[in-house]
Amino acid sequence: MLRLQDTLFEWIASQPALTGMVVLAAGALYGLLGFRLLRFLLVLACIGVGSAIGLVVAAFLEQPPAIPIALGALALGGVGAAWKTPAAVITATAVWAVLGTYLAAQFGLRGTGMWVVLGTAGAIGLVLSLVSRQAMAVLVTTLLGAGLMIVGFVGVASTVIPTFGSTFRVCARNQSYLVPILLAMVTATLYSCQARAKQGDIRTGV
Repeated sequence: MLRLQDTLFEWIASQPALTGMVVLAAGALYGLLGFRLLRFLLVLACIGVGSAIGLVVAAFLEQPPAIPIALGALALGGVGAAWKTPAAVITATAVWAVLGTYLAAQFGLRGTGMWVVLGTAGAIGLVLSLVSRQAMAVLVTTLLGAGLMIVGFVGVASTVIPTFGSTFRVCARNQSYLVPILLAMVTATLYSCQARAKQGDIRTGV
């Protein structure tokens, strides 16, 4: 977790431009159309959460990651496909937990404090997803969209304009506040767009 940002940026920078474009497009899908495609996007998010849990379990057990990742993805993907509310709760809890831990790491928190932040942020996401499902659905999809768009942007920039991409990665590594500020700006923009579109989305019937 402490090197999550650097690991993601270095990985995406080593991929073809097409991979960065796909990640960027997925971010735009989450960030701009999250409320319209919520069920489908929740299933994808649950698959991602399950894969991450499988990866952690494999590392803890010191086993090859393929089987735990596949089992985790199938299990939580099945939950997401079958039940919308649990899928939303799982996604919100995971997103808030990762976001809180990431921000804590970026600003220098270490050790036990990291676990406290992880648990607290996850609990906040859990409670808010139960109290206000609609608002949290929009917020969580915009957070996911903003993160994916930044990662995709780094991938495209590193391939199309290598100097710019490399400079951005160096700045992001040396200035801990750069990416969090960018993430907040992109999230605010996407949330505004999605909330405005949701207000104009008139539906009738059940």
